[in-house]
Amino acid sequence: MSRLNTFFGISYFLFTFLIPNSNFGQEIVIAGQVVTLNNDVANVLVVNLNSNKSSITDSLGLFSIEVKLKDSIRFTAVQYQTKTIIISDLILLKNSLVVNLIDNIINLNEVTVTPYNLTGKIELDIDRLSIKPVITSSSLRLPNADINKMTQSERLLIEADRGKYVRLATIEDQGKLL
Repeated sequence: MSRLNTFFGISYFLFTFLIPNSNFGQEIVIAGQVVTLNNDVANVLVVNLNSNKSSITDSLGLFSIEVKLKDSIRFTAVQYQTKTIIISDLILLKNSLVVNLIDNIINLNEVTVTPYNLTGKIELDIDRLSIKPVITSSSLRLPNADINKMTQSERLLIEADRGKYVRLATIEDQGKLL
């Protein structure tokens, strides 16, 4: 009978103190998903504030991150309110996490932009603005401004044979070849 009591005593000790704490201090990877009302959940930053490890959600809102019991996980994005979740035994047991984020609505006062006294009608505003012409090498009459740039394939071909075998025919050469 004493052996039986000893066995039950040791078993009780193991199950009571060692088994529940076996994951304490160990990091495990949990998978999760961020969801919102409008389902635009890509690129939400997921940070474990205790270990400073981070992850970013994919286009479906899925993520995975290493956590321990009682770690704080923060979810941040510009378009959503920041949310922090503390890892509990239940989350570790499920090994998954679903986080619902709330839209961060920023109300701005009305802004009127009138540095040029624009009317909002493009036809009228173009005539009223003094738009300067675009300056190019041709408009400045720089030398070789009218030469067309060769493509990379043309440059590689010329470099490969050094002009011995192949001569590229241009549109100007079209009449000379016939």
